[in-house]
Amino acid sequence: MPQPDSALSQPDVEAAAVPAPDQVRAGGSAPDDGDTLADGAVRHLDPRIIPLDRVMGWVFTAVVVFVLLITNVVLLVAGRGPRWLLVLLPFGSVAVSVAVGWFSYV
Repeated sequence: MPQPDSALSQPDVEAAAVPAPDQVRAGGSAPDDGDTLADGAVRHLDPRIIPLDRVMGWVFTAVVVFVLLITNVVLLVAGRGPRWLLVLLPFGSVAVSVAVGWFSYV
């Protein structure tokens, strides 16, 4: 009769990492410093996310500027509305476009 492999029959004691008693909270888990996930490993932000966020912000800004441009053209060509609104509309659109562009980039 073959002998059972001792590596398979014995549990691996070193693989079961047990935190030290001073690191265990009342709930029974390891301390949470806010920078770790459930497995306890520290994860850093992927450096590619910053350029990606900026490109997505510029795309969003382009869509907003395009919608504002079409709105301005339609309202100015139609000539409907008070004169003060038609005069201030392009300035307001530029201000909104700059603000959206700024906050999308930052």
